Amino acid sequence: MKVLSVLNMPLWDAAGWKGVGYTFGHENDIPEIHFSFQNIEAGHKIIRGWIKKFGEADPEDTIGLTLVTGIDRTNPHWYK
Repeated sequence: MKVLSVLNMPLWDAAGWKGVGYTFGHENDIPEIHFSFQNIEAGHKIIRGWIKKFGEADPEDTIGLTLVTGIDRTNPHWYK
């Protein structure tokens, strides 16, 4: 098995991710994703790293986002 991720997990854990939200941008009503972190400097490092690696627009659509809802706390791996 092989896992491919755009996340630097030690940095992600240090950032203390707390949530995600979105707004509509000022140009062409393109949605913008916003992450909430407890440690803002670690959060900035994550975003700066993505910009350095993938560019400001991620033209290859390398970064993906999946929101999973309806997870049963007693059986967290049973999501659909």
